[in-house]
Amino acid sequence: MIVCLLAFGAFVLWPLSYQVNYKLSIDIDDNSAPRHGEGVIEVQFLSQPIRIDNTPNWSIGARGEAFAVDLGERGTMFVLLSGESGTKGRGAVEAGQRALGTYFHASFGDTPPNLRGWLQINSFASKHESVEVDPSNLPMLVRFRDTNDPASVERVEPNALDASFGPGVKITRVTAQLTDEPMTTGIEKRLPWVSKPVGSVGKGMHLPYLSFLNQINDGSFRRGFGR
Repeated sequence: MIVCLLAFGAFVLWPLSYQVNYKLSIDIDDNSAPRHGEGVIEVQFLSQPIRIDNTPNWSIGARGEAFAVDLGERGTMFVLLSGESGTKGRGAVEAGQRALGTYFHASFGDTPPNLRGWLQINSFASKHESVEVDPSNLPMLVRFRDTNDPASVERVEPNALDASFGPGVKITRVTAQLTDEPMTTGIEKRLPWVSKPVGSVGKGMHLPYLSFLNQINDGSFRRGFGR
């Protein structure tokens, strides 16, 4: 009996974990030439069976990398993991929990930190739901004048790709889908400096706090990986 009670107590207090993967896909019309890019992000859930004050039921974090959309001679667009503050007319969504909430209207605030909650998260993930995404709700979109220089980054407006890549280039469709596909990796093949800590791109430039360059940092390109 004592052994059973100890085992049950350990089960109740032992944190539970779960991973939900979602794939963000972007289709672009480049003067009637189709372009496509996609990336899979992992959202990690860890239950908090022992809670203090307002500790959330689940600790939720993102693991993944930015991904590229190759536009041939016009260049490459990168879809980052971070959102963007103070952008007029945009609801730029950070990868991870905010993406699940915005794209799939999923809220986990009341999900209990136990096996019942774990099963609820599993049920959500197993539906493999696919939804249409408004381009204005994409994370930060950028391009680089020189991919070897992070400070050469330029903002790309999702509803005005022609301003960055030339006439006739526009996003035609964005979707998000819950998936069992593995997380996308390999961003360092396009941006070789990503594997080295650089801090914020605007570091040392004495720019305003909310400057676009100050909002881009190591976590915009890669999260959940040891250095």
